Amino acid sequence: QLDSGYSIDGGFAEYAVVSARFATRVPEGITPMDAAPLSCAGVTTYKALKVASIVPTERGAIFGIGGLGHLAVSYAPSRGGSVVAVDLETTGCSPGRNSIIEIGAVRMRGGDVIAEFSSLVLPSDSLPRAITQLTGITPEMLATAPSVDEVVVACRAFAAGAVPADPHHPPLAAHVTPPPP
Repeated sequence: QLDSGYSIDGGFAEYAVVSARFATRVPEGITPMDAAPLSCAGVTTYKALKVASIVPTERGAIFGIGGLGHLAVSYAPSRGGSVVAVDLETTGCSPGRNSIIEIGAVRMRGGDVIAEFSSLVLPSDSLPRAITQLTGITPEMLATAPSVDEVVVACRAFAAGAVPADPHHPPLAAHVTPPPP
């Protein structure tokens, strides 16, 4: 099978011919602009939450609160459980070369924020000026920050028991006792 946009050119055309088995009619009143993100990103995030099989007594973990992450956080209450949204700031875009400089997480239930976690992290590389301009985080702010290992342990305790919305990863902090409420 050849996939349009992957194995062969295409996918950004105004019109496309597809098998009816792979097409869904957009309901009246929904514009193509509104339907498009739900057709791709929406299905991607919904499927991840569905496969994670989160139930009302569990907490789901959403990593990266960009476009897909925001949709996943919006969908999570429909799965019945609470959610922990986790995001990072880094010194750049290369995981092997760049460091985490901040970890933040928010615990939510039914769309309401019930707890927050945030910590700066001492990087192992220098902080580029462009990152300071983008994030507002300065080298002086990081000078006394804890190590990434310390912050990860604290964040895992905050998110204890969360089931990643990815069936290939085990629950977060399964061995960490959650802190008292």
